Amino acid sequence: PVTGLTLRKTKGQHMLTSEGAMDKIVDAAGLRPTDTVFEVGPGTGNLTVRILKQGPKHLNALEFEDKLAQECTQRCRAWGFNNFSIRAGNALRHEWPEFDVFISNTPYNISTPILFRLFTSQVRYRC
Repeated sequence: PVTGLTLRKTKGQHMLTSEGAMDKIVDAAGLRPTDTVFEVGPGTGNLTVRILKQGPKHLNALEFEDKLAQECTQRCRAWGFNNFSIRAGNALRHEWPEFDVFISNTPYNISTPILFRLFTSQVRYRC
């Protein structure tokens, strides 16, 4: 990452860089202009920018590392987006916002707890 932050494999940290994989994720979400998106683990914002290019109403993101949250925010602003909010916090402990669509390139070591939280959530979401 630009921040100089060293990714820690023990925390399952990885950056999604495959254009094809990002296209498939965003296409599968079937985003609408009225959607509020919740993204967990945006990292440096590779997928986040792609989501925002689809024109959702708003995107909320939660990133564990403060430096990565800052970098993601800067990247989205550089693209001219203002319909987003990126916070630093632990997705397993932090309160989740209301959302229509959940998108995540989830760190490996928290994928199961994140999915359980998503499936047991009281939030009504489309995908």
